[in-house]
Amino acid sequence: MLNWALFIIGSIMTIITIVLAIKNSKSSSKTSSSKKLTITVAFLIIIVLSTSGILTFHSYQQTVSAHRETAKQQAKQIEKQKEQNDPRTTDSRAQISKVNQAIADSLKEDQKDAKNPPIPDPRYAYPDKIQSVKYLGNKQLKVQVTDVFLQLSNVEKDKAINYAQDCAISGFIMSIKAVSGEQINSGFDTTIENGTTILGHSTKDNHRQYQWNQQ
Repeated sequence: MLNWALFIIGSIMTIITIVLAIKNSKSSSKTSSSKKLTITVAFLIIIVLSTSGILTFHSYQQTVSAHRETAKQQAKQIEKQKEQNDPRTTDSRAQISKVNQAIADSLKEDQKDAKNPPIPDPRYAYPDKIQSVKYLGNKQLKVQVTDVFLQLSNVEKDKAINYAQDCAISGFIMSIKAVSGEQINSGFDTTIENGTTILGHSTKDNHRQYQWNQQ
């Protein structure tokens, strides 16, 4: 608004200067004061128009910058929606971190409750067998087990890892998005480790079934 006001003022002063110049050119008695007035008005016009031009340019730069920032934010929002809605897209680092925090909180709570179960529940038989569950992104898990896990039968090992998968899927649902009942039943691609030793991994056709390495 200010630059337009200055432009209008400058235009009016330009007209006044032209009128004074024509009047002086027709007058045979040019006075020194009229010449000074014309020069002063012309000088003021230059200042006003220059200021108007600077403000107009600055306003243009701000508008362009605002449009660019808006475009960036829209692009980020579109990319975020793609990550959340396209199952083929690998999860972002922020999403993976959020899932892992939810998994860690759930496992820690279950491990605490397992020492003195508030209600009879078969799942409390397994938290002490699981050291950590890490979500790697794109429906993949790495489960670290305790030494107690090594003493279990393969059937009990399957149940313990399925418990770990339930923790992971729950954290995924709370942090990213819901998954279908079919996805819950088929599970996530899982690798089971004890320290640096790989004990086994889920099968390709059904991630709720496991293939155990010979120890």
